[in-house]
Amino acid sequence: MNGSVGRWRFWTPPEGSIPTLPIPSIDGVRSVHLLGIGGAGMRNLARLFVARGVAVSGSDVKDSVYLRELGSLGVRIHVGHDPALLGSPDVVVVSSAIRDDNPEVVAAARSGVPVWKRQQAIGALARGHRTVAISGAHGKTTTTSLVATALEAAGLDPTELIGGDLNESGSGARHGTGDLFVFEADESDGSFLTIPPWVGVITNLDADHLDFYPGGLEEIEDAFAEFAARCDHVVAWGDDRSLERALSRAGVRATTYGSSSGCDLQLRVDSLGPDGARGTVRVDDAEVALILRVDGPHNLLNAAAAIAVARLAGVPAAVSAEAFAGFEGVHRRFEHRGDAGGAEFFDDYGQTPTEMEVTVETARRRAPRRLIALVQPHRYWRVRSLWRELGASVSRADLVVVTDVYGAAQDPIPGVTGKLVVDGVQLASPGLRTVYLPHRSDVVTFLGREVREGDLVVTMGCGDVWMLGDAVRGRIADRVRRAEGVA
Repeated sequence: MNGSVGRWRFWTPPEGSIPTLPIPSIDGVRSVHLLGIGGAGMRNLARLFVARGVAVSGSDVKDSVYLRELGSLGVRIHVGHDPALLGSPDVVVVSSAIRDDNPEVVAAARSGVPVWKRQQAIGALARGHRTVAISGAHGKTTTTSLVATALEAAGLDPTELIGGDLNESGSGARHGTGDLFVFEADESDGSFLTIPPWVGVITNLDADHLDFYPGGLEEIEDAFAEFAARCDHVVAWGDDRSLERALSRAGVRATTYGSSSGCDLQLRVDSLGPDGARGTVRVDDAEVALILRVDGPHNLLNAAAAIAVARLAGVPAAVSAEAFAGFEGVHRRFEHRGDAGGAEFFDDYGQTPTEMEVTVETARRRAPRRLIALVQPHRYWRVRSLWRELGASVSRADLVVVTDVYGAAQDPIPGVTGKLVVDGVQLASPGLRTVYLPHRSDVVTFLGREVREGDLVVTMGCGDVWMLGDAVRGRIADRVRRAEGVA
C-alpha cells in the first residue's frame, strides 16, 4: 500500500498537533537555530544540518559535554534561552521539550522567522529519499542503529538520524550519499505520522503517552493502524497481539519477525548473558546465526527486525548478521559507566514499566551481590497513570532509590511525586528496602555511603539521572583514594 498524506483513515490526530503540520522545504535554508539542542534527538539533527553545510546555532537550559562536542563542529551554542542571542536564522527548530511561551520561540515568531517542530525538520531533510521509519513503544533507538549498521555494511551509504549515540562512533547522525534515509519515528506526540515511509517498522505497542492518547491502548492501536496504512512496506513484531489488531484494522500484510511459527523471520534465543546475546534467525529456508555483544532477548528481536528491513533493501540476511557482530550498542542503553570501590555502575534510558523490568532482568544476569536501582520517574502524567506498574517493574532489585519526577516540559500535577513509585514498589514487594530522596544532593550522599564492593548500581530514566550515578561513582572513588592515601 502506498504511503499517502491524504485524509486520515483510522485515527485523526488532534487539531494543530505535529502530524497535521506540513513538511517544509529545505531549499534556501542556510542557517538554523535549534532550541533544546543538548537532547539526543536535537543534537543529532544539528550534526546532520552541519553535514549538509547549514550554519547551526542553538541553546539549551544547561551545559553538558554534548554542547561542547557540538561547539567543536562549529555550532554556536549558548546556555539558557535568551532572545537577545537568537540572531537572524532562516529557521528555528524546537524539540518536544520546548514550550510555545519559550522566550526564543516568542522572539522568532515576532520577527517572522519560521518555527519548525523537530519532525518537520526531519521531513525537510528526508525529501527525495526512500525513508525507513522505526516506530514502536520500545527498542526504536537500538533497532534504528542496527538497520543503519546493516545498510552501511552493504555499501548502501544511508543517511541516518538516531535518537541516541552509537558507542562505536559517539554519534547518532550520518549524512550519506545513498537514497535511503533511516530515522527514529516518535509516536509520543503523533509525529511518526508526519512522513509516509518507504518501510515502516513497528517494534511493539504498549499503553504509554496517555496524555496524548487519552483513549488508552485502543487509541494507540488506531494510531499505529494509521501509520501502517501510510507505509509502502511494514516490518512488525509478530508476537504482539495489540500490534496484530492494529495491522488487521489497517488491512496491511506485514513482514513479521518473532518466535512464533507464523513469523516470516523466526527467532530462536540460544543464550543470554553479560558477554552478549546469541540466537538464530530462520529466513528464506536458511538459518542465520546472530551473535551480539549486547545482552537481552529484546536485542535479538531488534536485530531480527533490522535483518527484515535490510532484506527489503536487497541486503542478504547473512551480511546483516555479520555486521551486527561488531555492534557495541547505544549510549544510555544499559551502558557501563564505570566502576568504583568494587561496584559496577550502569545507566539505562528506560522510563516505562516494560523497559525498566527488562533492565532489571539484564542487570540480574550479571549476578551482583546486590542490585541497586536508582529510578528517576519521567513525566507527571506517566507517574499518575502508571505508578503501580512502575514500582512493580523494579521490585526485583535489592534496594530501590527513587528521586522526584523529571517533568521535562510538563507542569507538575498536584500530589504526583516520586513517592507514588515508592508506593508501587511496596505494593509489588512489601518490605523491599525502598528510599525516596527528592533532593539530588541527598541521593549522592546516601548512595556514596551505601554502595559496597560487589554491588551493581543501575540508573534508570530518560532525564539526567545518569549524572547522579556518575556523581555517586565519583564520590566513592574519592573515598577509596583517601583511604588508600591513609593506608
